[in-house]
Amino acid sequence: MARAARLQWGAWLGLAGGLALICGAGAADGLALERLWQPAALAVVVGGALAAVLVETPVSGLRLAAALLRWVFATPALTPRAQLDIVLRWSWVARREGILALDAETARQRDPFVAKALQLLVDGRSAEAIRRSMEVELEAEARRLQRAVGVYESLGGYAPIFGMLGAVLGLIRATSALADPARLGPAIAAAFVATVYGLALANLFCLPVAERLRGIVQDTLQARRLVLEGVVAIAEGDNPHRIRERLTGYCRAQAAA
Repeated sequence: MARAARLQWGAWLGLAGGLALICGAGAADGLALERLWQPAALAVVVGGALAAVLVETPVSGLRLAAALLRWVFATPALTPRAQLDIVLRWSWVARREGILALDAETARQRDPFVAKALQLLVDGRSAEAIRRSMEVELEAEARRLQRAVGVYESLGGYAPIFGMLGAVLGLIRATSALADPARLGPAIAAAFVATVYGLALANLFCLPVAERLRGIVQDTLQARRLVLEGVVAIAEGDNPHRIRERLTGYCRAQAAA
């Protein structure tokens, strides 16, 4: 179940296009773009949102969420359709050469879930034992991945709030310039940059990433369910044609999603 490492251009183009649109609209209205660079405001928004998420999420969850970004920007999802041919190949090998011939396939698997399911098959475990063991693994993995998606949803909720907090702090700082009209305008404008950061971070990055990851996670879990069902079918002695009929429903479910 290896994934080809290639860029996902849609995600990159969407992010770059959104940033270009914000900057272009500001420039068209005569905004000096250097005024959009406010490190203090950025620190309040990003740091505050991360701190809030850290309160509700273990550090391990944040690490997993960061690791899943590669699924959005650099690698495609595992899909049931892509795994169907692999499982069918295993079934033909098992039918012609015996289940022990699949031992060489186990070492080639990069996905720990698939490697373990295949190893249980090669070890001669019963179909029921394989299903019982791997369903526990699948449920645990589903919870882990869904919590990681939730990190981006939480960041998308907290970022605008901290953007408003940054704006309030900026306005408090701007009151020191009330006696100097030349400084007051730029100070107020700088204060509202935090709001821009919060809204942009939430709506251009966090929430779209969460939605895209939700679909990728769903496809990945479906692909693993297909592999599990295929390994169980091989253990039960089903022929490859019957296994194909048994597994194509997973591909139809993906197409309908």
